[in-house]
Amino acid sequence: MKKYFLISIIALCAVFFTKTATAQYETHWEIQWNVSVPTGDFENWINETSVRGMEFGGNYHFETGVTLGGAIGYAAFFKKTGKITVDYDNTNTVTAIHFRDLYSYFFVAEGGYAYQSDFFISPYARIGIGAYYTEQVTQIGLIYWRDETWNFGLRPEIGALIEIPNSGMGFIVNAKYNSALNYGNNLNNLNYFAFGVGIIFGF
Repeated sequence: MKKYFLISIIALCAVFFTKTATAQYETHWEIQWNVSVPTGDFENWINETSVRGMEFGGNYHFETGVTLGGAIGYAAFFKKTGKITVDYDNTNTVTAIHFRDLYSYFFVAEGGYAYQSDFFISPYARIGIGAYYTEQVTQIGLIYWRDETWNFGLRPEIGALIEIPNSGMGFIVNAKYNSALNYGNNLNNLNYFAFGVGIIFGF
């Protein structure tokens, strides 16, 4: 999985250097740190906020305000419970501490609209569509489960671009809702909010 993640980063960087040669000031490149909050059925399994989230992406801004681009990134969730008694193989009962981990990697294409004005703050809205790869790990005492899945997902997003005048750089703040459809495993859904802040290059 890490190999494919690195390949995706290299591919985006290659596009970056190609684009900047012809449209440097129309392509915005973003590096973000995300704080993620589980919701729905996922919250019942892990109810702790995660600060382990990173994202890299880029969006081409047309003169009309329409934006097209993509992003890759991940969020990691962890929880340690107290001692819980569960049935195992319908014949045994195990009482132990649960260690629950979930790693969510996403690869999404994005489209949206950014309001353009002479002011240094530009609000925007986007929708991301793509693939979510998830590693779910559960350890109960000496019993260990690991599941890997690929799912189609959606990610609506709202935020603001904040330009530093005459610098070619700026900041981004946003809120996103990640939804991996038909997730399965022992969860009916995989949904979580992500609140991001980061740096933009290419104003």
